[in-house]
Amino acid sequence: ASYSARWWLVLLLAVAGVLVGSRFYRRLMPHGMIRAVPGRPAALAARICAMAAFNGADFFIPLAARRFHHATPTVQGAVVVGAATTWSAGQWIAVRRSQRPGPNRLVSTGFVLLALGALGSMTVLQRSLTLWVPFMAWNLGGLGMGLMFSPSSNVAMGSAAAADAGLASTQLNVSDVVGFSVMAAFGGAMVSFADQTSLHLATALGAVFIVASLLAALGATFGHRVRLVDSAPDE
Repeated sequence: ASYSARWWLVLLLAVAGVLVGSRFYRRLMPHGMIRAVPGRPAALAARICAMAAFNGADFFIPLAARRFHHATPTVQGAVVVGAATTWSAGQWIAVRRSQRPGPNRLVSTGFVLLALGALGSMTVLQRSLTLWVPFMAWNLGGLGMGLMFSPSSNVAMGSAAAADAGLASTQLNVSDVVGFSVMAAFGGAMVSFADQTSLHLATALGAVFIVASLLAALGATFGHRVRLVDSAPDE
């Protein structure tokens, strides 16, 4: 089969998968998640945006370091390891500040830092810049992720009725997987497309980083809704 025919087949299979999966996904998730209704729906929507934004940068910074800077595997890992450290620091701060300023402020602030970090990580595409620049930028993204991760989990679980604790935990896990998978698929497709067509890899990865930063910016617009609310048991 020709290259274009294979891409059409992949696209058709992806659309079919989305159509089938979305039906069950809507039944599993709480009402109002698309509108980020305060409480559990907003917390789950925030987690999808956060996981997609974070992984959209974290997955592809090492690849860019290899392709544009000829970095060794050790250096590739070192470029993103700082984000893991700052993620932990962000979670420590979030635990100590869980009451004041509150989960909604922590989530909003975390999303802003994540958006800036994802945008700043685009500097890895510039061969003229040292890898210390994206390293420091992505540390900011890790800090933002740490600030919003625990508060969003607490709101998702705390806003559920006792009878729905298991369901809320499942919804939280599924939200993480959806964010993780969607961005991995999009980024992987862009890299593959660049490798097999005339599209420049810098353009493809730049698009991935921009989408990641936009998703984080989207999360920041409704981060103030991630707050504890009473919830009746789901039917």
